[in-house]
Amino acid sequence: MKTISLLKSRLTSKQDELTLRAHKNVLFSLIFKGVGILVGLVLVPLTLDYLTPVKYGVWLTLSSLLHWITFFDMGLSNGLRNKFAEALAKKDMKLAQVYTSTTYAAVSAVGVVIILIGFILYSLFDLGQALNFTDIAAQETEDLILVVLIFFTIRLIAGLIFALLAADQKVSMIGLVDLLTNVVSLVCIFLLKQFTYDSLFLVGFLFSFVIAFVPLVASFWFFSSTYSKFVPNLKYVNFKHAKDLLKLGGNFFFLQGAVIILFFSNNIIISAILGPEQVTIFNIPYKYIGIITMLSVIILNPFWTAATEAFQKDNFNWLRKTSRNLVIIWFLLSLITLTMVIVSPIVYHFWIGNEVHIPFTITTLVGVYVALLAWINTFGYLLNGIGKIKIQLYAYLFAAIGLFPLAYLLAQKLNFGLEGILVANILCILPAGILVPLQFWLILNKRATGLFTK
Repeated sequence: MKTISLLKSRLTSKQDELTLRAHKNVLFSLIFKGVGILVGLVLVPLTLDYLTPVKYGVWLTLSSLLHWITFFDMGLSNGLRNKFAEALAKKDMKLAQVYTSTTYAAVSAVGVVIILIGFILYSLFDLGQALNFTDIAAQETEDLILVVLIFFTIRLIAGLIFALLAADQKVSMIGLVDLLTNVVSLVCIFLLKQFTYDSLFLVGFLFSFVIAFVPLVASFWFFSSTYSKFVPNLKYVNFKHAKDLLKLGGNFFFLQGAVIILFFSNNIIISAILGPEQVTIFNIPYKYIGIITMLSVIILNPFWTAATEAFQKDNFNWLRKTSRNLVIIWFLLSLITLTMVIVSPIVYHFWIGNEVHIPFTITTLVGVYVALLAWINTFGYLLNGIGKIKIQLYAYLFAAIGLFPLAYLLAQKLNFGLEGILVANILCILPAGILVPLQFWLILNKRATGLFTK
């Protein structure tokens, strides 16, 4: 009987409750994200078959550029995620609504400013020429860019619902929304293939519309049901609390900015140095091996908010046990990555046929990059949860600043081409691969001093 009582006690303890909630989210996220990944993979050959490789590269570059818009929420979405989670843990529903309303008001104001600045920049600069687009693609891009800018800005605001879902440890619902986005995009490209051909404008218009529309519908759904108590309301907007959001969110703002510049600038750098066709050659293995990145994020995401709760309650045993388990998972994912690289020629043959030739060296370098990134995130997500992100911030700022000159040196001056840009990416994030795990270990063992405590 003592054994049964002890087992029951362990299973119902707060530590195990955190883990069980995280595992539940991982399971459902794997289902939703897994199907979403498959749909996303099907999208690639369909879109390639509809557009030329050059135009497909142009769309990838343009969408990457516009993903930078998410940088301009000033880190408020991540600040909301942590502060909303803290308010829920304290059962302070009014404070949770204040944080929600204030964040929505602030990000909406930022969205208006983004659109105004976009119109001004559009009238002053020739984007197509700057990114080395062909004349035809540049002409279509000129008609498309403002429309896509508006949709991505709407997505910036609508996407705040993801912060609430993550804070409430319902990250699997984010996977469901992403799945619906991919399914609707697949339907759109299928219809385009039936009735039109090779229109960059239509692809960009419909894909960006879907990116904004699905989260917008999800927001209305959740605010009319699960989060009806937290519907954004002007009377609850209190910019005094924005200080709390920005104090934490400000650091996330710079970290998010560095990460976005680093990870979404590759398409822009490749297009500017080597041309948009090389963007397609990079993105196909990146989408393929990038499945590992998605799986890693699916697994890690629930532990972000769980780490917030564990750290607030000084539950270092949970953090220690969880980190060990996550390292084992990283090792298994790395073995899967190696296998994917080895069999990649066979996969490409059945996936995209002869549309585009992908050198094996490109896939190998992408595999190394993805495995290193997953290693950083293994500890980075736990540090995000406990609000200790300065080391990540400086490491990623260093990487973002150094990426373009190093990529230009290796790709253009030393003539290593696309392989040079990928090597530059690996070298730039390597310091983070050392410093981020070190910071987590120091905090876990209460040996952190100076910058490592922040």
